[in-house]
Amino acid sequence: MTVPRKRKQAEPEPLIVLGIDPGAHTGICEWDGEKILFEKTVKHEQSAALIRERYQPGMVVGIEQSKRSFIYARSKTNYRVMLKVARNIGENQAMARELIAFCEGMGARVVRLQPCGTKLKPLVFAEASGFEGRCSEHVRDAWVIANRTWGIVNQERKIAASE
Repeated sequence: MTVPRKRKQAEPEPLIVLGIDPGAHTGICEWDGEKILFEKTVKHEQSAALIRERYQPGMVVGIEQSKRSFIYARSKTNYRVMLKVARNIGENQAMARELIAFCEGMGARVVRLQPCGTKLKPLVFAEASGFEGRCSEHVRDAWVIANRTWGIVNQERKIAASE
């Protein structure tokens, strides 16, 4: 009697995430869980073309999308300033919706993340990401989004593989 051998499970494709921080200046960061493969800040009007250029089948796209639209009432803050903040939040929400629709139209899996309120200083970012060059705050935010997305999707893969 022969004992059937266990089949080796195929190694999953490497997980590469495209993190996007939408806004008037959109930060884009390509992350593989260990190193930054690509980073750039572009004007919103150029972001779709750059995403199309960088996207590869199997990539996951993480986009920050705020669903909150309230005005932050702050003491000693001018009412016009608070309205400007609210308008900027609304513009970012619209830009995020536009990029989500674009990415889904390309067939990408899109993970929508709420802003976590974490802004990384350049030295903290360099230590956390291993990135040695200079980059904008938008790219640092895009890396946080990519890293969070990578963690979520990698955990889902581990759970699926164990079942």
